Amino acid sequence: MKSIYNWALKFFKFGSIQSNIAGVFSFLILFSIIYIGFITYKVSSDVVEKNTREYMNELIRQVNINIETYITYMENISLVALNNKDIGLYFSNNNFSKEEKENSKNKIIELFDSILYARTDIASISIFGYDGNFISDSENSQINEFADIKGQSWYENAVKANGQIAISSSHVQNIISNKYRWVVSLSRELRSKDGKEKLGIFLADLNFKVINDICSKVKLGKRGYIFIIDNDGKIVFHPQQQLLYSNLKSEIIDEVLNTKENSFIIKDGKDSRIYTIQTSDYSGWKIVGVAYVDELFANKKRIYTYYALGGIVFVTIVVLLSILLSLRISKPVKLLESSMKEVQKGNFDIKVDIKDPEEIKKLSKAFNYSFAENSWVNVLP
Repeated sequence: MKSIYNWALKFFKFGSIQSNIAGVFSFLILFSIIYIGFITYKVSSDVVEKNTREYMNELIRQVNINIETYITYMENISLVALNNKDIGLYFSNNNFSKEEKENSKNKIIELFDSILYARTDIASISIFGYDGNFISDSENSQINEFADIKGQSWYENAVKANGQIAISSSHVQNIISNKYRWVVSLSRELRSKDGKEKLGIFLADLNFKVINDICSKVKLGKRGYIFIIDNDGKIVFHPQQQLLYSNLKSEIIDEVLNTKENSFIIKDGKDSRIYTIQTSDYSGWKIVGVAYVDELFANKKRIYTYYALGGIVFVTIVVLLSILLSLRISKPVKLLESSMKEVQKGNFDIKVDIKDPEEIKKLSKAFNYSFAENSWVNVLP
């Protein structure tokens, strides 16, 4: 403490009371302005970041709800197929007549066609029977002879799911001749009503454009975006998906999969980003929102300028006030000093008339009384 005190004395050691007062006041105010400005900016930054995270979380939640709505509808279609008696009849191994099976087939095609007519978001509906039969929404659809149906991931996952739904990542569907659509597939193994007989694999393809439209409409600043990955880290949707597949762009998939937080920041200079994540309880997908930190403070330079100008104005005002205050204090002191010099010259009749400040006023009275009592003393040259 003593060393700090000595340092302060040396630092504020000016030539006069006036400069000391002006210097100390200016330093204190300047320090206060810088400190308060820093705290204010830090608090406002934290508030903006918190609000941004909450805003992003709400947007991502809404995207998640919208996507789950479409997937739920696709699952409902699979339930319709699971409980449809015509599908059970057509793909069962029971000895039904050819006429009965043909009649069931027409009804199934009509059902699928009516579903697609009502829902343009569904690209296609198909069933691949374990008995080798195939049926889809179009009577003219032919299986692509070069496509390995059983080797498709949606087929394998449906078999592994043991009667539950399996949802794929985005992919190009090539099972129908001359049709290559970018889709997300929902598949399910169909069984007889008693659950004893396995009938085949149901497949419903959702137009990828639906997910693209949902995610693209959400704006997270000028450069922000949303992307979706599945449980295995495969890209379901990304606005720059082609660049990712071409290895011209990378994404922090591992960090997103492994984090236990629903939001985190990647610090990368001007490209620092906030990641907000929500996991779908329904599909297991992770919907990720990315916002760039520098866009949260687009007016950061303006804020700095306001603080700087405000600081200059306040410091100028304080310096002027401290000079006026120091003048008020130092002026009577200088008057006493000049009066003392007159006494040293032998002028004992001088009187000092100081009204304020009170302390200097009392000192001036003592000065006047002292030399009035001793005015008879002769001062030697």
